[in-house]
Amino acid sequence: MRPAPDAESDKVKLARIEADKTKVIARSQIFITLGSKFIKSIGFVLVAYYIYLSIDSIAGKNTVLNIYAKLLAHISIIEKFSYVAGGGGICYGLYQRKMRRNEVKRLSDRNKGLERKFDKGRTSSNLTADGNTPPEDLI
Repeated sequence: MRPAPDAESDKVKLARIEADKTKVIARSQIFITLGSKFIKSIGFVLVAYYIYLSIDSIAGKNTVLNIYAKLLAHISIIEKFSYVAGGGGICYGLYQRKMRRNEVKRLSDRNKGLERKFDKGRTSSNLTADGNTPPEDLI
């Protein structure tokens, strides 16, 4: 048995509306992507321009920058690498400490809840939320 002609035309209309919505969504995604790339490009151009202006303003002057450049010229490549590696290690260590503290904060509420649930008489260690010793206990 064939469906009524109105039912088929409704299905066709719905399909067209759905196709139009898909086209609009695709166009808006393209517009958003192009807009974000344009904004990033403008940012890079502005940064390059300001770097140019800062270099132009100190050109031909004996500045602290020249002193640092001369100092770096006298340091060997191995020493430069060791300073960069040491600085990178320090930055990595600080980042890892921050990540560990954030993880302890995230898990501490869960642990406190479980401790209260299973052992109501348990006393607190009085550590801070990020797992550090409270400042008043440091002597």
